[in-house]
Amino acid sequence: MRFRRSTAVVALVVAMLSMASTPLRAMQAGDAATVAAVTKALSGNSELRRLKVSVAGSEATLTGRLPTLWHKLDAVKRALKVEGIKTVRLDVELPRQESDQDLALFLGPAIDRYPYYTMFDYIDAVIRNGTVTLTGWVLPTGKKAQELEEEVAKVRGVQEINNQIVTLTPSQNDDSIREDLFDRISSSEYFEELANVKNPPFRIVVQNGNVTLYGRVRGEVERRQLETFARYTSGVLKVDNKLQTVIQPKPKK
Repeated sequence: MRFRRSTAVVALVVAMLSMASTPLRAMQAGDAATVAAVTKALSGNSELRRLKVSVAGSEATLTGRLPTLWHKLDAVKRALKVEGIKTVRLDVELPRQESDQDLALFLGPAIDRYPYYTMFDYIDAVIRNGTVTLTGWVLPTGKKAQELEEEVAKVRGVQEINNQIVTLTPSQNDDSIREDLFDRISSSEYFEELANVKNPPFRIVVQNGNVTLYGRVRGEVERRQLETFARYTSGVLKVDNKLQTVIQPKPKK
């Protein structure tokens, strides 16, 4: 009798353990399926295929090395599109430039290559240990601030981006000021060759009737001329001239 009772107890324990392990196996199978789904989502970008993927519940962990911050951000976007993934944890290494100064050499051209960067947009950047802080103002057309961030993220060596670019508020008065200023500049003997240049050396920010001049000009005459154009344009309330003059080489005798 004792033997039978012991056998029954053992059978009961085995049954309970089997029942307890069933949800665990189901959970593991679910995680494996989600890993496969995340891996497939990442495979749409050839650089992301090298990442190692693990999943615990609704969190995916991506581990590995990628060439740029843009790839890192793209990996997060792709992973979050997978059903069941709510958060993404990254253990991803990015390459670095030798110094922030070296990184700056690549950053400026990347911003200038942005196809919708106009005379009436102004972007500045501060770099510290590979982290880029973007500041400035852009016209309220499209998604300029977001698209400029993406251009910077594609620069090799950028580790993080702090985007503080301000999108200007739509204003008919400000648009009228910009049109008048462009007409004055394009018809001026000093600037006519620069009016239609994709990346002129100076920038004009118009915000609520206030005009701020940034960038460089070839001398004090051009600096004052641009300020005069702004001051005598209808609708302008205030002008802040922050233009810098570039010293021109003296002609050889």
